[in-house]
Amino acid sequence: MAHRHYHTEGFILSERPLREKDILVSVFTKDLGLVRASIRSARDIRSKLRPHASRYALVAVTLVRGKEYWKVVGLETKSLYRPIWGNRAKAPPAARLFSLLERLVNGEEPAPDLYADVVMALDLFARVRPAESSELIQNIECVAVLRVLDRLGYLPPAPFIASFAAPAPFDEALVRALSPLRLKAVRAINQAFFEANV
Repeated sequence: MAHRHYHTEGFILSERPLREKDILVSVFTKDLGLVRASIRSARDIRSKLRPHASRYALVAVTLVRGKEYWKVVGLETKSLYRPIWGNRAKAPPAARLFSLLERLVNGEEPAPDLYADVVMALDLFARVRPAESSELIQNIECVAVLRVLDRLGYLPPAPFIASFAAPAPFDEALVRALSPLRLKAVRAINQAFFEANV
């Protein structure tokens, strides 16, 4: 029986060993939501998929359903976002965003708006110039977390939150507008984390 192939793109949020040479990855995908998939022989030096199975990479991935996990049958790196992961100021907030996605996104349910928000956040992180203050980086993280929590239903309706969520574009002007409200936003985020026991 032929297996249906699903072609999509996504971010590898985490990876861990599985069996002798395989790895299990969590991938936040554009079309399928959060999937857990095995990559056969990915720890073998000869594996063709191994170079593309990098944590935090944006990948084009081809999946088939397995009994326990999805199976990765095709993988190609689209972006490693080196301006983020090679920078000590940008990498921690971006990693926290990915960790939050892995904890809160509930399984295989498409979330195209949330996926677009993550792409825009990473693009903003990547464009921040080294000479700029850490305030802009903190604001990007804060807006991204507000959007994740809002999209997943963890935030109560509030006018100031709505102004930073969709349909407003996630751009540098929006991020800079958060500065006078960041303390209020952080309180709302912490309250949402407390109530969701995150």
